[in-house]
Amino acid sequence: MKTVLITNLYLQKYTGSELHVIDIANEFKKNNYDVTIAVFSKSYPLLAECENFKVVELSDKSLDNTKFDILFIQHYPTLDYLKTHYHIQYKHLIISKLSSFNGFETLPDEYKTADLISVVSQECKESISNLTDNIYVFKNSVSDNFFSLPKRNTYTLKNIAIISNHVPEELYALKEQLNEYTVQIIGAGNTPTLVTPTILSKFDLVITIGRTVQQCFAARIPVYVYDHFGGPGYITKENIQKAQDFNFSGRGFNKKQTQEIFQDIINNYENNLSNLSYLNEYAQENFSLTKTFNSMLQIVTNHTSNEFKSLKPYNELENIRIQTYSEMMPFTPYIHTDYLNESQFYYTDETNELNENNSYSWPITNGYTIERHFNISSNEYFRFDPAKKPCKCKLVEIIVDDKKLNLANVTSNSIHKDSSFDYFLTSDSNYTIYSKITNNVSIKYLVQPLTYVDMEMIVTEKNREMNELVLKCNTLYDKAHPIQTFNKKRRNKHK
Repeated sequence: MKTVLITNLYLQKYTGSELHVIDIANEFKKNNYDVTIAVFSKSYPLLAECENFKVVELSDKSLDNTKFDILFIQHYPTLDYLKTHYHIQYKHLIISKLSSFNGFETLPDEYKTADLISVVSQECKESISNLTDNIYVFKNSVSDNFFSLPKRNTYTLKNIAIISNHVPEELYALKEQLNEYTVQIIGAGNTPTLVTPTILSKFDLVITIGRTVQQCFAARIPVYVYDHFGGPGYITKENIQKAQDFNFSGRGFNKKQTQEIFQDIINNYENNLSNLSYLNEYAQENFSLTKTFNSMLQIVTNHTSNEFKSLKPYNELENIRIQTYSEMMPFTPYIHTDYLNESQFYYTDETNELNENNSYSWPITNGYTIERHFNISSNEYFRFDPAKKPCKCKLVEIIVDDKKLNLANVTSNSIHKDSSFDYFLTSDSNYTIYSKITNNVSIKYLVQPLTYVDMEMIVTEKNREMNELVLKCNTLYDKAHPIQTFNKKRRNKHK
């Protein structure tokens, strides 16, 4: 079987480069490639989308195969790590560039010998046109399932989504102004959610930028292009080319005031509906993931190469310097483990005991809803540890043998509970679930790090509980020792 190695800084969250890598991996898989993805850090929820691929962390030095038909390199530090820690051999090399300004998207020196440089937009292409003309514009493209959504007959503006990982203040203010509508904010810092055709179909309008724009085109969902860079608003035949040149990022257009956005959305919604068929056809012609990928793959594989080549090595001094910096990559702010955690699930053995041998552990990203499923059996009870650091956890659901459990019966070592979260100050947070597992269990949950506000709330609550306890103790003492209480009151009275 043909093999491909795809790289990215990390594989953790629902962000642009990570989702692009998943799309690319799926297309290689459809073309009968054995896919390996190499990153500096991996975690759920995104690992749930990688069941058909092998995902390795570069810092583990766990890349067992070093010969690949194709290298698809995203983010130059990953290539530096490969060059200084492995003897990689390949037949074809694709360098991917998704940004014209992000430093990690700088072209490595291998661009000079690459079979192709894949860029995400015309803007990105122009940023390197002085270096090479060996460029393929791999536009943000849409998988087939977005095009297969049933066509709506009618649209009424009721449910609105703001989908963004960097919501500007004017859109937060817009949400308040759209108080007659149901508005949901999806993305980092709010409700991180993987955008699917099913998710999009729930909305009558989506306010967003980037790849979600083309997904809305494909799904015939009205879309308003605006975010922290600004944006054109509704996409029309007149502005689509300029918006596309800037990858529907909002760049190239002015920022707007909240009231201006509000009036534009409301006043022009009905007019925009007439463009939905045009935008869908435009997306089929220009943003089909399968067509775009197959075109790129054909260009690359048409370059005859039956022999394996090696990545050009650094000289000795360069090698030491670059090896050192590349080993530090997992500790950068982009990848640092401050927002990562680890969960663990224990099930009982035949002696009804819990131990490390009968457990599963997995890395997670804080702030994302995680869902895990295990085909196991367990006697009488099992245990779930949401995190290895102090945290707050929201148990969403536990399903045992296709039956949803009552979470009110789950016990934990949390120090405090409210309507949403259990708060843990320990590094050994755990839930104990007294239920036998015959065939399978599913756990859905969300972990967040504790904030200063959380700690202040916990201290306040514990002080209140302590004061109540002291009051109860004093009351019980007074009732149990009436003479001492009477004498105490007399002494206080005569002071």
